[in-house]
Amino acid sequence: MEACLLLTATVTSLVVVRMTLMGFNPPDFSPSDNPASDSDSFWTRCMTFAFLPALNFYLLLCPVRLSFDWSMSAVPLVEACSDARNLMTSAFYASLILMTWRVVRAVNGRPAIENLPQYCSSNGSVFRVGP
Repeated sequence: MEACLLLTATVTSLVVVRMTLMGFNPPDFSPSDNPASDSDSFWTRCMTFAFLPALNFYLLLCPVRLSFDWSMSAVPLVEACSDARNLMTSAFYASLILMTWRVVRAVNGRPAIENLPQYCSSNGSVFRVGP
């Protein structure tokens, strides 16, 4: 309980310090900082924002093109459904869905504590669980 209170106090203090330093105003971003959010097309924004996690995961696995600044259209907008990057996006999210489904299926397949077998093995010894 003390750890939760300490964590809450720390986070609250950091938020207050940051808001004080910023003058309690939201950050002001220019269109060149985030070109996807400045796009007029809803679908361009959606496809680009869906592509960015897939790109970041790819860069995590294969860091061939790293940059300290991804603004100024360093990642071109995904403007058409026929863009090949949509295949990467689809494969990424399909893999996430498949892995989530397999984990949920594996977790649900495990027995609950009351459904444990009558005999369990611990460190090579066998002991009785139930009556």
